[in-house]
Amino acid sequence: MSIYFDFLNKNKDFAELKKNIKGNITPVLTAGVIDTQKSHIISALSHELDRSSLIITNSELKAKEIYKDLKFFLKDKVQLYPSKDIIFYWADVKSLDIIKERFEIISKLVKGEKTAVVLSVEALFDRLVPKEIFENFIVNIKVGDRLDIQELCRRLVLMGYERCDMVEGQGQFALRGGIFDIYSSVSSNAVRIELWDDEVDSLRILDTVSQRSVENARELTIYPMRELVYNEEDIENAIENMEKELSSYKNAPDKIKLTINEVTERLREEKSFSGVEKYTQYFYDNTVTLLDYFNDDP
Repeated sequence: MSIYFDFLNKNKDFAELKKNIKGNITPVLTAGVIDTQKSHIISALSHELDRSSLIITNSELKAKEIYKDLKFFLKDKVQLYPSKDIIFYWADVKSLDIIKERFEIISKLVKGEKTAVVLSVEALFDRLVPKEIFENFIVNIKVGDRLDIQELCRRLVLMGYERCDMVEGQGQFALRGGIFDIYSSVSSNAVRIELWDDEVDSLRILDTVSQRSVENARELTIYPMRELVYNEEDIENAIENMEKELSSYKNAPDKIKLTINEVTERLREEKSFSGVEKYTQYFYDNTVTLLDYFNDDP
């Protein structure tokens, strides 16, 4: 693919553009470039500067078009970050595909991997918890580690996982004696943790159909099943903020009162439920965007 980039490097205007970006003489306006050439230039800049890129456009449809063009040049080094649709906020059943796609990108950024991310301005405005808080909810497990399995189960519920008798899909975990099965949000397979007392004796890839382990795994990284992560203290803060806001409205409609009462009751009893992301602002005063998850200077 270097032939396409070599061609641009011979262009004095592109050399000037690259020089300005390297020297942080920005913003830079590039005019007179058709859509296909834009993708060519963006790809060349990402390749030549060896930095992550964030490509923002006006709609989800346009983001998909740009992503397809960039895919030709950058292969697996470009990702499409989908926006949350109406279902994500209001329905009980959310698109696991959207969750997985977004988490795959978030996981790359958390690990500091260089990548090009394409998104719509709508997706950029999606609010996320601060990166340092999200990182605290990523669980890494290796053979030989000692686990407090009950504490892990409690934590997974707060991360959006469902405890069940048998793991059959993403977002589920099961505990039977010294065997712990988990299907993480960004994993293509479930993983079985075999315990000897409180020590991890082995990690194995699990066939969810036959429920048999098929091969060994070196380590396991468990990401949350939703972007809103919190602990028990955060739950109390959220409940307090909801009740405080409700009390500030003297003539609040009965429907709003009923909704808030139902939410606070479910948080106290269940700790986690589908659709809790709608109340992110009550858990954290300071939320961020995906841009804040980039480590380097994109």
